[in-house]
Amino acid sequence: RYNTIDTWNLTLYIIISDQFITINQTSSGPLISASTSGSTKFSVSNGGAGTFADDLAINGGDITTSATTFNLINTTATTVNFAGAATTLSIGASTGTTTINNALTVTGATTLSSTLAVTGNTTLTGDLAVNGGDITSTATSFNLLNSTVTTLNLGGAATTVSLGASTGTTTINNALAVTG
Repeated sequence: RYNTIDTWNLTLYIIISDQFITINQTSSGPLISASTSGSTKFSVSNGGAGTFADDLAINGGDITTSATTFNLINTTATTVNFAGAATTLSIGASTGTTTINNALTVTGATTLSSTLAVTGNTTLTGDLAVNGGDITSTATSFNLLNSTVTTLNLGGAATTVSLGASTGTTTINNALAVTG
């Protein structure tokens, strides 16, 4: 059993027994528009875009898409607060690239379980602990603390210090004081 309403080029089929509604829009207006005192609160355009005047709650657990590219909050918003109550956050697949286009500030402890590749300068405020045993470079020339440091303490607890290869030249540009 169903009723048909045909007004303003809109055909609305309501099938009472199956709780099913079909809207066939044959004009250019919205498929659905709900308002309060003339102010639109919810609408679905004839192209299928939904607009809400207030928050949207999705209690099913997922927002899904069959598209290979998906944009989320991709226009107008200049501040986006995301997953504020999350204690675990997973972004992306286990392979691929995650790109952050702006400065990144991390306020909690950070653990990297793979290689960190940095292009450009990196500034650390605080100490850097290297617990793996090596600071390495693939460059043929490497400067370590080569700018404004006026006092350099190196290997303060070391009982053995080795500088350079077994061949070549080690240059000390200042007076050398040896104790011990």
